[in-house]
Amino acid sequence: FLGDSAQLPPVNQAHKSKALDSTSGQANLTEVMRAKNAALLDESIAIRKEGDFTKAGNMTEGNGVLFLSSRKNFMQVAIDMFTSKQFAKNPLLGRIVAYRNATVAQYNRAIRAQLFPGNVTIARGDLLMGYGTIGKPDPVTKVPTVANGMDYVVKTAADVKLEPVYIGESRIELPVINITIQDTLNINGTKTIKVISPTATVAQKNALAGAVNTLLNQARKDKKLWRSYYEFRDSYAAMENITDPQKGNVLLAKSLDYGYAHTIHKSQGGTYNYVLVDDLDVSSSRNAQEHAPLRYVGTTRAQQGAFILTDGEITNILGARTENTQQQDPVDE
Repeated sequence: FLGDSAQLPPVNQAHKSKALDSTSGQANLTEVMRAKNAALLDESIAIRKEGDFTKAGNMTEGNGVLFLSSRKNFMQVAIDMFTSKQFAKNPLLGRIVAYRNATVAQYNRAIRAQLFPGNVTIARGDLLMGYGTIGKPDPVTKVPTVANGMDYVVKTAADVKLEPVYIGESRIELPVINITIQDTLNINGTKTIKVISPTATVAQKNALAGAVNTLLNQARKDKKLWRSYYEFRDSYAAMENITDPQKGNVLLAKSLDYGYAHTIHKSQGGTYNYVLVDDLDVSSSRNAQEHAPLRYVGTTRAQQGAFILTDGEITNILGARTENTQQQDPVDE
């Protein structure tokens, strides 16, 4: 087993990993012997020890940490990055990470408004992230069409069309988008999937919820019908949870969403050239013990540089880039 006690446990898991408290003959790493990016490493070590940021920026030539007190400046860094030629060539260039799902959704909307003005569905070039599993595993790679936590670039996106959707014995009409996606690690090649459009009306979502609920109730009585449920779930990706309009329970979980920003919990395990960490959002967590691992995990997703939106007094090491430095951004080309 291998574990890092400074990282986040799985959501809703109160106990530590067995790798940290149930393994005999443990060995603990107490000193970092080498690192590709010492400037970024210094901040990461400080968070592990103190649980908070130093707020002393040290970014030079795109490496290290830059602290920002202005949300406007923070957003401008993000917009510059996602609209850059470098991002077009390298979709793993960077991500925004925050604590709350609502904050993530706001960032995704703001970034898409800059990239695809007027488009409220899915566009060619869009960045998506898997929130569930869609499709059967590829016979060679063993990876499904959409995998939880993987990033995807949209290669083609058709217009939204109203089409009949069959869920067990139910037939409803839903707005659907046919898209072709490519995972950013180039594991599976391009895949085509159907996505229930974000423009679906409340009435259409309720009709979908009713049909899924009916099939689930039938499947609980006749196990053979579970196949129909899973076939439907593997055929259509949903970009939001479909819930029972009366009870509020999730009937069809979100399997895909925009990927420019995601929660720090979701980012754990990911690696990008740059991360933009919304520490103001991290501070909104009522669990103070969670602040340190959120900061640590968010910052350590970066290989080159981290931009931190925070409050309080910010200082900068002599010669390092400051928030108001007029110089070429490290993500510009």
